Amino acid sequence: MRANRAEYIERDPWFATLYEDPKHKLASAEDVVASMAEAGVDRTVICGFPWREGALCKEHNSYIIDAVRRFPDKLIGFACVQPLD
Repeated sequence: MRANRAEYIERDPWFATLYEDPKHKLASAEDVVASMAEAGVDRTVICGFPWREGALCKEHNSYIIDAVRRFPDKLIGFACVQPLD
């Protein structure tokens, strides 16, 4: 999603509202863990974006699950769902 930001901006107007400005950063799990270390934070909750498409929620949730598996002592995952899907 970070590599193809423009595609996702086109697909979801809510995402576009927040992230069409390239100055607005999209953080990877590694970015979050590095930032936590710099700030002295032991654990943090991460969540995906509430995508309009259920398939995108599922894709993003899979990334969150993978991130928590890679950093189980650092990250707590919070899933997003599309209630109309």
